[in-house]
Amino acid sequence: MLPTHSIRRPEQKKKDGIGSLSSNGRAKHSMSTIISGHPLTFCVFLFFVVIGSFTFVWVSTTSHEEQVNVLRAEIVEKREATIASTTALLELQSSLAEAHSAFNEKVQQLSDTTFQLTLAQSSLKERATEVLSLKTQLSKAQEDSREAEKKLEELRAQEKLVESQKQELEKKLQELQRKLEEGGTTKKAPEVQRAADLSSKTPTNTQQQQDTSRLDPTDCREAVKASLKFAWDSYVAYAWGLDDLAPLSRSGRKWFNLGATIVDSIDTLYIMGLEDEYQKARDWIKNNLDNEQSHQEST
Repeated sequence: MLPTHSIRRPEQKKKDGIGSLSSNGRAKHSMSTIISGHPLTFCVFLFFVVIGSFTFVWVSTTSHEEQVNVLRAEIVEKREATIASTTALLELQSSLAEAHSAFNEKVQQLSDTTFQLTLAQSSLKERATEVLSLKTQLSKAQEDSREAEKKLEELRAQEKLVESQKQELEKKLQELQRKLEEGGTTKKAPEVQRAADLSSKTPTNTQQQQDTSRLDPTDCREAVKASLKFAWDSYVAYAWGLDDLAPLSRSGRKWFNLGATIVDSIDTLYIMGLEDEYQKARDWIKNNLDNEQSHQEST
């Protein structure tokens, strides 16, 4: 090998003569000088360069994998968070659906309650109508009761009047007996004389049988028919539709408001052959007689 100074001298001369080279030129010149003059040094240098490159690549790869792992961990965390959020959202949707179902049930219950309230109001109105009807019936019954009390008072007054008349008659009878006892058999009181005259004029049973045997049955039938027609015409004229006729006052009386005389006489009219009177009585019973009232009165 040549000494180093023998090599550098020409370079120094050249450098001194030509001037300084450019940096690239110097690098190329030094690299070519190293390759040509020191191949072992170049191999070592090249080895270290390769090792450095591999180290850099390895470090870069390792850091990239770590970043990838970090990114994967973040993705996994975000995915888990997303799954948790989705689960929470599904639970929230389920809760919302349950709340909606409960709300619909409450609405249905409210609708049912409203319907029941409407039915209760309708029933209450019906009950109120029934109460008003019962009040009307009660007032009518009270009026009927007052009328019945008035009639009862009238009957009691009549009973008292009859009782007083009875007492007066008893007193008169006692006076007559006393006068008879005082006057003896020779002198009779006018009332007793009239009673004796009436008794003498009254026919006996034998006389009645003899007089009846002399009468024509047709005449008897017609007489009875005429008597019935007279009584019926009087009832029609003065007390039609009432229970009976007061012959002296010529007025009708209403005991049960059933037309008792009509109901009692219709069969007799039919038997007697009084067709017009029978038809009139039949029409009145058909149109005016209240069966329910007659049943209540009979019971």
